[in-house]
Amino acid sequence: MAFAPTDWGDFDPEEYEVGAPATALHFERWFRNVVAAMQGADGAPVNAYAWHPYDMNTIGDGADGAIYDFATDGVQSTVTSPDFEDGFEYRFIFDGQGAAGDVSGGVRLSLYRETSAGYSGPVELAPSALSSRNFGILEMQSMRRALQSHVVVSTVSSVALTTGQGSATAGAFYYTHTTAQKILRARFDFLSADFGSGRIIMQRRLAL
Repeated sequence: MAFAPTDWGDFDPEEYEVGAPATALHFERWFRNVVAAMQGADGAPVNAYAWHPYDMNTIGDGADGAIYDFATDGVQSTVTSPDFEDGFEYRFIFDGQGAAGDVSGGVRLSLYRETSAGYSGPVELAPSALSSRNFGILEMQSMRRALQSHVVVSTVSSVALTTGQGSATAGAFYYTHTTAQKILRARFDFLSADFGSGRIIMQRRLAL
């Protein structure tokens, strides 16, 4: 039996036992698995050095990284990320994120300082006008390193629903701390409003 390059083949436990025969089929499967993993075949482990949903273990396992989805979560006053893990860096994708009632106000970000045991002051990512949605990517660098400051790179922008168009301007800002420390999690909210539409997707990759 031959395996197509995009097929991921699992091994039975007894095939790993000491003294188990190594057949031509096993060698082909090992080779094909390398190709399948590089191609992102269903069942293959994720490439940890590439951006992937934070909760995904294997390709096709159904994890999408969504930490907020209005369709299932409804109106929320704040959205808090799962805790960050050592060795990874993170990014968040905003997919039509808007305030309940289409009130004015861009989505804001606060970071939890692990040593200080408290959140930073919120930073508004994209000031938005009435009837607009927030889109774009927010990348957080070196959050799990004990540093005096942490950099956030943002392309988040607001798109007016009346035109369906907007512009994303790349920008970076940083949070400084009185004591070098790690960041444990992120929290999002709106100024004087609740979350009322869209999704926030959390991804991660191994930090080099």
